[in-house]
Amino acid sequence: MFGKILKELRIKAGMTQAELAAASGVSLGSVRNLEQGIRKPTWETVQKLARALKEPFDSFAEPDV
Repeated sequence: MFGKILKELRIKAGMTQAELAAASGVSLGSVRNLEQGIRKPTWETVQKLARALKEPFDSFAEPDV
């Protein structure tokens, strides 16, 4: 679920994976792996990505179902 949210926020921001990686300081491979659900992010990574996307941290929270 995190990967889907990350991809949607990245596209909304008009950024490529490479641009997000550069802006956040998270490696391109990590951004790809996170979007594909291969890896789960640390809290530090969530913070870096949120800042780069200019989104609040809770944008990455999974909705209650």
